[in-house]
Amino acid sequence: MPIPRLAVRIFVAAFVLNGGQAWGQPPGDKGGTPATPRPIADTGGHVLGNPARAIEQLKQIYPLLQRYAVRHNGQHPTKSTALVQELIKAPKEYGFASYEEARSLFINPDSMYAGVRDPDSYFAYSIATQRPDGSPLGGPRLAGTRDVWALTDIYQHTNGGGQAANPVGFYLVLWEDGEVEKIPYDLVLSFPRDQVLRRPAFMGQSGVPADAIRYNESFPRFPVRIVKPAVKPVARGNKSPVDDNGGPEALVELSRAAHFSDRNGIEREKLWETFDLAQPEFSLEQIREGAAKLGFDVSLSPSTLAELQERATPALVQLRDGNRIVLLSALDADEAFLIDRGIARQISRREFEEQYLGAALVAGKSSMGQASIVAEDAVRSVDFTSRQEEVWQRVTIKNRGAQPVSIQLHHPLLGVTEAKLSANELAPGASATLDLKLKWRSTLPGTIQETLVNIGTSDPLLPQLSLGFQLRLDEAETV
Repeated sequence: MPIPRLAVRIFVAAFVLNGGQAWGQPPGDKGGTPATPRPIADTGGHVLGNPARAIEQLKQIYPLLQRYAVRHNGQHPTKSTALVQELIKAPKEYGFASYEEARSLFINPDSMYAGVRDPDSYFAYSIATQRPDGSPLGGPRLAGTRDVWALTDIYQHTNGGGQAANPVGFYLVLWEDGEVEKIPYDLVLSFPRDQVLRRPAFMGQSGVPADAIRYNESFPRFPVRIVKPAVKPVARGNKSPVDDNGGPEALVELSRAAHFSDRNGIEREKLWETFDLAQPEFSLEQIREGAAKLGFDVSLSPSTLAELQERATPALVQLRDGNRIVLLSALDADEAFLIDRGIARQISRREFEEQYLGAALVAGKSSMGQASIVAEDAVRSVDFTSRQEEVWQRVTIKNRGAQPVSIQLHHPLLGVTEAKLSANELAPGASATLDLKLKWRSTLPGTIQETLVNIGTSDPLLPQLSLGFQLRLDEAETV
């Protein structure tokens, strides 16, 4: 039986929105026509198709990849077509009567919603052949990371073009331990191959380069994206999304920081089924009510800046400027680190005090008291004299509670080339030091960039401790 031709898929700078497989192209059926993207109508904030089918297919592909490694002395596929070629030549070695039977695991009719003209011959799943940094799968790794074995992007949709983009959906990722995870489009990282082509990477994945960038950091660097996505669907009767003050999106960020459901937080489909798409402004009380409908326990109370700093937990706050609602990720004596619609922003404490309206929304358990784990100078400004310079920073992390607490870095650390945590277990009153070598990410433009370092903890009031760094480059280095 002849080997299938490769289905060619064109990558553009907007691959995170418009699709694009990660490690080589999926093979098409014999004699088939290469898959070609085509415009898709707006999905109205919904993910089309049946993701449960894809999850089941990925789970069935998992033992095939395990079997491949057994047959090849522990080696994983180094070519994207290697597994399929084996299924053609020796299907019975993988438990199939024929290749045609095995082939059905790779075909998903939902590919039609991803712009594929012939979903019956399009292989919907991409097989990983190496880590993002080019190192082999299964090799040495940082603690808390794992390898991606396969993925599909057919359940994330751009929804628009020209002057608008209203993305929705997620990647489905098959991890080396067999878990299939939904990763929202805006949590997908990318690292440029050049000015046009990029590849996706994921939080917790082994081998992600330090110069990878977050979804919301990518817009200035890659002008092929005409506008920043509006991140919300179009309300019925409207031609474009109604801009709002950021409340629902900030709630998504808080749910992620609190590890609600999982680290990926509230799903946007459910978010926009709860909140009014046509509403231009939300209050903190309305966000609290919406969170309750979504099963996310949050509480609203007046809070001074001193109380916010002492509590040391993430909080939603409202600012005077446009009544914006943002996530306060970290606060210290001099500076505040905010997440505004997914974009990190560091401002002085004085500016934050002038903007802050005096009330905060926190995750349910966080309202019970102060976090046990705290970091000294959790928000910092770091000066760079050149784009090649690397600067060390030391952060002291203390357990001020009455119970032992474990801590672990969340990888990848973007903009960090080395990280040394002196201890993972902290007894009451004990401290640990975290040494970070910060690197200027050449993948971002300008002379200022933010780096967020997240640390997982066993403290129920603070599942994730965040450190914020603003990197500042000498103006003479501007290009």
